[in-house]
Amino acid sequence: MKPKNQRLVLVIAAIAALMAAVLLAMWGLRSQASYFYTPSDVWSGKAEFNRAVRLGGMVDNAFGVIGIELLAAAQGCDFHAPLTSSPALEAVRSRLRRSSGRAEQTMAN
Repeated sequence: MKPKNQRLVLVIAAIAALMAAVLLAMWGLRSQASYFYTPSDVWSGKAEFNRAVRLGGMVDNAFGVIGIELLAAAQGCDFHAPLTSSPALEAVRSRLRRSSGRAEQTMAN
């Protein structure tokens, strides 16, 4: 067999093996899958009954992560106390500090 044909057979065999592996993984995890539906999908009746679904869980997680990042950024700005940022960012930081306080204050309570 020519080297060109050998490469072609090898590539086709590799693609077939990859497809078989993906199909086996999907078949093995079919009952473990957690399906995500938006609230409008549930309201319109597209969500399946008697099956575990995720409804906006990632959104709640994203809000928590963004909140932690904002607090870390505000504390980083506090560490560089004599320096200031842009007026818009200073307004966000002061509003955040009014609602949450500093880390030392909240940990002492």
